[in-house]
Amino acid sequence: MKKLRTRSGRVKKRSKKILPVFFLIIAVLGCVAGCLYLFYPEPPLIQFTEASYAVETARKADAPVYAPAQFTQAERLLRRARFEWQLANMDLLYLREYQYPGDLARVAKLHALKAAERSEVSRKSLQQSAVAAATYVRTRIDEFSRKFEGFPVSARMRAKFTRGQMLFFEGEQALKKNDFLNASEKIKTAAVHIDSADAAITENLQGYFTLIPLWERWAKETIEWSRQNGKSAIVIDKVEHACRVYKNGALLAEYDAEFGSQWLGDKRQAGDRSTPEGKYRIINAKTGYTTKYYKALVLNYPNEVDLQQFRIAKKKGQLRSAAGIGGNIEIHGGGGRGFNWTEGCIALSNSDMDRLFHLAGVGTPVTIVGSLNHTQQTREIMKKSSTAKMDEILKSGVRIN
Repeated sequence: MKKLRTRSGRVKKRSKKILPVFFLIIAVLGCVAGCLYLFYPEPPLIQFTEASYAVETARKADAPVYAPAQFTQAERLLRRARFEWQLANMDLLYLREYQYPGDLARVAKLHALKAAERSEVSRKSLQQSAVAAATYVRTRIDEFSRKFEGFPVSARMRAKFTRGQMLFFEGEQALKKNDFLNASEKIKTAAVHIDSADAAITENLQGYFTLIPLWERWAKETIEWSRQNGKSAIVIDKVEHACRVYKNGALLAEYDAEFGSQWLGDKRQAGDRSTPEGKYRIINAKTGYTTKYYKALVLNYPNEVDLQQFRIAKKKGQLRSAAGIGGNIEIHGGGGRGFNWTEGCIALSNSDMDRLFHLAGVGTPVTIVGSLNHTQQTREIMKKSSTAKMDEILKSGVRIN
C-alpha cells in the first residue's frame, strides 16, 4: 500500500510540472499563429470579384458593341491581373506579393465601369441617329418614286435604288430588334445608294430639260404655221403624254399618247426604243391591212437634221460603226394601254386615231418635244438638291471608344 501511494504521488507531482509547460507551449503557438495571421499576405479576392462583376455588367450593357475599345481594355487588364495572381501563388506562402494583381484588378474595374457608361451613351446616340436616318430615308424613297414617276430610269440606277430599298428594310428590322449599330449602318448605307441614284437621274433630267426653251420655240412656230395657213398642226409633248391638235392657231383637240419604252431623250439609232424629237410632217396615211395598228400616220423620220446629228455622233464615236438610224416612225392606233411600250412610235387609242384621221393627213406638221411646261414634277427635278441634312445625320451616332 505504501509503495502504491508513493508512485501515485510522484505521478501527481510530475503532472503538476507538465501542465504549465503544456499551456505555455499552447500560448506560444497561439502567439505565433496570431503573428503569422497578421503578416500573412491577403489575396486580392475582393478586387477580383468587383472587377469581374464590373466586366460582366459592361458586357450586359452591350459594351463590346457600343464601347469596344474601353471594354477590350478592361478584359485585357483583368486577364493580366489573373495571370499575375497565379504567378504570385507560385512563391513561398509568406513571400507572396498581391499588390500588383490587386492594382490591375482595380484598374480593370474602372475601365469596365467607363465602358458600361460609354456604351449607354453611344447606344442612345446611335438609336437617335438610326431613327433620324430612317425618317430621312423613308422620305427620300417617297420623293424618289414621286419625282421620277413616269420617267424611264436606267437599269443601273434602278438597281442602285432597289439596293437602297433593301438595305433600308433590313435596317428597319434591326431597329425593331434594338440592334442600333447594325440599323444605323444599314440605313445610312441605304441613304447613300438612294441619294446617289437620285443625283445621277436628276443630273440627266436637268440636262434634258435645259432644252425647254428650244422646244417652246418649235411649238410656237408650229402653232403659228397653223394660224397663218388655217390648217391643222400637231404638237406632241412626251413628258405630259399629250398629242395636241391645233387649227387656225387654236387648240382643237388633245389625246393621250404613249411612246417608246425608252422615250426620254432624242432618238439616236435604230432599236433604242426612243421616240424622236424634232419638227416633222406626215408623209403617208395607212389603214386596214397596210398597218398592224388599226390606222397610222407615217412621219418623215429621219429628216435632214436627224441624219446630220447621226453622222456627227458616228464621227465622234458615240455610236457603233454598224449602227443604223432607223425609220418608220408613226402615229398609230393600238394605244390606251397606260404605259410606254412602242418601238419609238406615238400610239393613240383606236377611237382617238379615228378622230385624228379627220383632223390631220399628209402634209400636216408634227412637232415632237420633250416638255413645254415646268410642271411641279419638272420643277422638283430642276431644283438644286441638298444633302446637308443627311451629311449631318451621317456625322452623328458615332460609337464612343
